[in-house]
Amino acid sequence: MTFLFLIGCKDTTTKEVVTTLDAKTLMSGSTQSFIGLWDLGDAPGVSGEFKDDAVRVISNSLAPIVGSEAIKNSFVETFAEGSNFKNSHITVGTIETRLLSDEILIGAGTFKILDANNETLESGKWGNVYRYKDGKVKFLLESAHRIFTLTKKMLKVYRCFLQKMQFKM
Repeated sequence: MTFLFLIGCKDTTTKEVVTTLDAKTLMSGSTQSFIGLWDLGDAPGVSGEFKDDAVRVISNSLAPIVGSEAIKNSFVETFAEGSNFKNSHITVGTIETRLLSDEILIGAGTFKILDANNETLESGKWGNVYRYKDGKVKFLLESAHRIFTLTKKMLKVYRCFLQKMQFKM
């Protein structure tokens, strides 16, 4: 009589899955998505980069823009016929980015919005807060403000204003 023993060895070592969140990689993916959607003039797409309860605080708005519907409408207006930003494209530079937790990401940088002839329409700085969840980065807060540049024409108007004010004093 012959016995055949089959002995199976179970791998008793545990395999640890390490997932390290990299703020720069997360920010880069989010930024590239935003740029691509902006350049297409895709208002629903750009607004889809925001959480439903997100807030936009931008220099060309008199009040914060709160919630998904208001944010979508703000981008519809941005890309509408007659808007200075119709058919524009955007460049974005990231200066700082870091994770505050496993879900909260912050970033800061610069932006430039250009027309079809690459003339600058607006440029400025941004500082945003994002949520990273289920493999996606979405805006919680967008804060973007243009850099005010005094042009020769504006300076001439300002000087004229000052001259008129002196006569009234």
